[in-house]
Amino acid sequence: VWHAGESIGPGATVQIAGAGLVARAAPESESAIVANLPDGGTVQITGELVQGADGEWWPVTVETATGAVSGYVPESWVQAP
Repeated sequence: VWHAGESIGPGATVQIAGAGLVARAAPESESAIVANLPDGGTVQITGELVQGADGEWWPVTVETATGAVSGYVPESWVQAP
């Protein structure tokens, strides 16, 4: 698991660390899945880190085959490229 560094923040493009990860509709692990994230793929941070019920989450935009999707990923899943 990667941990966010100082260079991660709104507007940054970050790498996803791990296989089988997803972006969620809200900053909580039981929220609906809005996109599957490929291991080593990237997402763009769209806002400030938020506190969810089960940890800190980044709001992100994910490029999918059907267009951009907004969602949230846990802070521990992202790494500055």
